Amino acid sequence: MEAFIRPMGFQLLTKGLSEELLSLPQVEKLLASNEKFDVIIIETFFGQEALIGFGHRFKAPVVTLSSFGTFSLVDSIMGNPNPLSYFTTYQLAFTSELTFYQRLKNVIATMSEHHYSYFHHLPSQEAVMIKHFQKYEQSPLPPLLDLLSEIGVVLLNTQPEVSYARAWLPNMVSVGGLHIPKMKTSHPKEIQTFIDGAEDGIIYFSLGSTLSGTSIPDYVRDAFITAFSRIPQRVIWKIDTTPPALPRNVMVVAWAQQLDILADPKCKGFITHVGLLSLLEAVHFAVPLIGVPVFADQPWNMVKAEQAKIGVHLHILNISADYVSWALEEILHNPVYKRNMDQLSAQMRDRQVSPLDTAAYWVEYVAKHQGAPQLRTPARHMSSFRYLLVDVVLFLLVVTLLFILTLYFLLRKIYTLAKYLFTMENKIKPE
Repeated sequence: MEAFIRPMGFQLLTKGLSEELLSLPQVEKLLASNEKFDVIIIETFFGQEALIGFGHRFKAPVVTLSSFGTFSLVDSIMGNPNPLSYFTTYQLAFTSELTFYQRLKNVIATMSEHHYSYFHHLPSQEAVMIKHFQKYEQSPLPPLLDLLSEIGVVLLNTQPEVSYARAWLPNMVSVGGLHIPKMKTSHPKEIQTFIDGAEDGIIYFSLGSTLSGTSIPDYVRDAFITAFSRIPQRVIWKIDTTPPALPRNVMVVAWAQQLDILADPKCKGFITHVGLLSLLEAVHFAVPLIGVPVFADQPWNMVKAEQAKIGVHLHILNISADYVSWALEEILHNPVYKRNMDQLSAQMRDRQVSPLDTAAYWVEYVAKHQGAPQLRTPARHMSSFRYLLVDVVLFLLVVTLLFILTLYFLLRKIYTLAKYLFTMENKIKPE
């Protein structure tokens, strides 16, 4: 049942993003203008598919950023191979080593995701696109799927180090980590003073910007407070409320420069919701993590982190002070996590061209070559029946079956004839 509910819940969560953005006065003013653009950079595959109308409105090629990395809908629209035998939908927190049952569940989950996307989500996005862009056109807008399939390049916010190796089309480009600057900035004075006094290092604790402090159950909050009081390290806790009875080694901040804290040599561990950006940052700066995944792709990301042995998983429903203390003990004193993280970080940093420069190159390439149509695969317009050669396989099966049946009946006929001749020969023999 979860395979049918999760894609619906995610896309319902993002349903209003396009409508809200396109209704802004600044955006309406832009749409009514005669601006000229060489290329348009937008995010279209995160519940914002209606924004693809910008490309048609301004007659400019489109580069899209997929901050979610990739998932089956992106692969389907772009015609990219989606190996369900080992690469699962974000709904399922499985490794790449799938059992038969897990592969079956992955296929069903992907089919349900496609069903909801193509029959509910995308039609609603197309209605939003028509509402906001049709008034600027004299002829009907092309179908939403046709516009999406004409995207020049998709910049994917992922890397093999935080996912699994797989095939990409030439217009699907991995640029995970492009938001990470080469140089860190200085900490605010209060945070810098707190870090300078941390003789045993610091732990950074953030569950992202979506989960507010008031939504954290009291027993979870209290478990972390108790566990923090047991360690000599100092803790910087990014939370929008002030928990009661904090130990002296804990500093609460409403907002923090996460990249700068993780880049600090004194940062020994990172307690995180394991969002994709946080995972990329933890790997980049080689900081072992404690994952507390809650929803969306977070459990999927945590499975990869566990498999790579760069962090430990805290199941939020089972959290207690002892459970948190065990996790802290593991990442702080078991050298395997830091060693593996150092190795993974070195691999992710070892690139011929930086993610930011890679992204810049492909944006310029699409602008220079009129949308780079030569990079698009014909597979994006094929049905699954044709793409998977189902008709060819069925034809070959029928031909093979006919050949076997023909051979069977021929051999049977030969056998019957031979038996008849043998019998007749015995009857006419002289006694």
